[in-house]
Amino acid sequence: MIKSKIIDHIVKYAHKNKKIISYLAIAIFLFITGYINIPGRLSIDDVYLNFDMHSENIMVSDLMYHENYNNSIFLKVITPTMKVYGNNISSHILNNPEEITDTYINSKVYDENNFKDYDSNLCMHRYFYHIVSDVLGNHKMTLIFLHFINIFLFSVVLAYILCFFAQKTSYITAVITAIVLGLVCPSFFMFAKNLYWIPWTLFLPMLGSIFVVNRFEKKGKSNYLFAFTITILTCLLKQVVYYEFLTTAMIAMMIPYLFYLLEHKKSLKTIIRFFILMISAALISFIVTAFIKGVFLYAQSGSINEALSGSIDLIRERMFGIKSGKLNELQKYATDASHLSVLVVMLKKAFISIKGIGFLTFLSALGLLLIQTCIYLIIRKYPNRVYYIFHMDNNKCWIWLVIIYISLLAPLSWFVMAKFHTAIHHIHSSITWFCPFAVCFLIFEIEIIWRKIENVLLKQKEDN
Repeated sequence: MIKSKIIDHIVKYAHKNKKIISYLAIAIFLFITGYINIPGRLSIDDVYLNFDMHSENIMVSDLMYHENYNNSIFLKVITPTMKVYGNNISSHILNNPEEITDTYINSKVYDENNFKDYDSNLCMHRYFYHIVSDVLGNHKMTLIFLHFINIFLFSVVLAYILCFFAQKTSYITAVITAIVLGLVCPSFFMFAKNLYWIPWTLFLPMLGSIFVVNRFEKKGKSNYLFAFTITILTCLLKQVVYYEFLTTAMIAMMIPYLFYLLEHKKSLKTIIRFFILMISAALISFIVTAFIKGVFLYAQSGSINEALSGSIDLIRERMFGIKSGKLNELQKYATDASHLSVLVVMLKKAFISIKGIGFLTFLSALGLLLIQTCIYLIIRKYPNRVYYIFHMDNNKCWIWLVIIYISLLAPLSWFVMAKFHTAIHHIHSSITWFCPFAVCFLIFEIEIIWRKIENVLLKQKEDN
């Protein structure tokens, strides 16, 4: 009797606090799987295990320089294939990218002349890394702590986003989606601990828009000035880390707002006006970031012309490639490659990858989505049939399809606008698929499957 009451109390408490419990469960699971990199270990491709040590070592090199030499305006880096030397390091060609990390952990240091300026991005997170390094004092512990913080923030941010989608579907769906992402999506989780890419910043604008939408719902009214301000701040924070995938982050930011506007049946005119306002805020953040970058370049060179050309050339190269100077084979390929050929490469990237079984590409996912869209368009005038197939009402199904297709524009925008960068860094660019197209797609598909299973179980229970 007492045991039964305890169980009932636990069930009632869990039901009452399912949002908090689901969030914690998702966050903890994502943290564990991200820290261990389970998707990389289960993948058919080893490229996901030790992803991009070169970029990781950009930050490690800067830590090394900060601790041993004067502070610099931009990061100071050691690059692969260069000849390195130091008081306690024999002169040699740097071919092993992991050597830089080993050198830092063992408290050795390269000669100051080996370090070069890295001004492609502002990488403002370097200052936090400097503080951690100064406080801890131990190099190995510094890297462990920084990896811990990055995966912690990644799991917290992703869990928050999944719980937002849970409000549109169910918390069971959100939990299952987290399990799929955390086990068999290596092209997403390979970024989780990387000290350079810190992937949670890619979702900052979207995180901000979820916060705004939740505030709108709570207060029962919209505050466009508040949304405008949050958009500027979150987009600015993302850009002072790095410019890459900027258009992806900005379009992803629109998804929670679009949900809110469509669910509240706002007019097309209102939706367009709101989006123009948010795009304006995002552009302001871009201008502010460009100004900050220009100030840094001016402080470095002492020339306004060099500062302006440095900022403009970087943007132009990411979009159109390098048009002058001597190009290596990869740069020449990226400059000459067509947008269509780059898009085909990205569509063939692995969405779900399981060792011993194979993988599902993003092209396959898009094919399934197109089939479902055609089915919906054919039966949309028959609500009962829509519910039978998609297990959601007509309006909800329509909203989800719109959301998924708009979210598809997030990765596509980067592939098109930054074709040169995507062609060279096609493995890196695969993360844009998850911000947030792949997440929305998984939520939609898992919700359909889960509701189907739930209905079957309920019917069996009624029959018994």
